Amino acid sequence: MNIKSFAAVILAMATAAVPAARADTPPAPVWVEYSGDDTLGKDLVHLLREQITRSPLMRLSRDVAFCRAKVQTIDPSPDYDPGLQTVYSIVVVCGLADVFVTSSIGRCGARVLDECAVTLSRRLYDGVMQAVNE
Repeated sequence: MNIKSFAAVILAMATAAVPAARADTPPAPVWVEYSGDDTLGKDLVHLLREQITRSPLMRLSRDVAFCRAKVQTIDPSPDYDPGLQTVYSIVVVCGLADVFVTSSIGRCGARVLDECAVTLSRRLYDGVMQAVNE
């Protein structure tokens, strides 16, 4: 697969990642908190924030965030092949009392980092919608 084909597949996945917003629903403010020290994990969180920025259903907001995604990453093999993968955990809390909504753990390789960011944005959106509808 050449670079242009790969980019087209990633773009199609990113645009299909989030359903269309209803005209009367403002985007939910969310914030992504990150802790970790591996480069791939930082890149994953950057891509997740980009997914939120592109979303018509969510928007990044540190000050008035309704929900927060707490993301932690580690490099599972820093001494042997560092930077090839990251292990993440994401916990979504919402409301003034930081009510637990959902959580997930997983592993992302360097080659599928964009796909992992799309998956995390879907999970975050599902958690936000669950909190909004309760």
